[in-house]
Amino acid sequence: MKLITAKLKTFSVALGLTICSMGTAAAPAFVIETTIVGTLQDTNLFGGCMARLSTDVEAQGITCGSDPLVSFDCLGKVGSKSAGNTNFSGAQLAYVTGNKVNIYVDDTKKALLDGFCYSNRIDLLAPAS
Repeated sequence: MKLITAKLKTFSVALGLTICSMGTAAAPAFVIETTIVGTLQDTNLFGGCMARLSTDVEAQGITCGSDPLVSFDCLGKVGSKSAGNTNFSGAQLAYVTGNKVNIYVDDTKKALLDGFCYSNRIDLLAPAS
């Protein structure tokens, strides 16, 4: 009986630590509704691919610098190359169609992306009727 109780306590502590660490792992992200007004690709800098936003991100309380560019990290410095390229494709589609997007911007990974903010998600919104 003591062995079962000890194992149950160990399991409970491990489960509690896992749940607590899950809450701190998520990076803060700001969601901005905007349009894409340009794109940038580079073989070495800025995470490899970026989008210029029509919105002043500094006015939203995000410290991304005065140029409203965000990186999707197509080079895989922060996340996966595949996810970065997929998100950049979404930004290119929004740029070509002129549709608005909801873009998720994280200002905690700037050191890895030459001082620019990171976006791990972009939602293409339906065209205005």
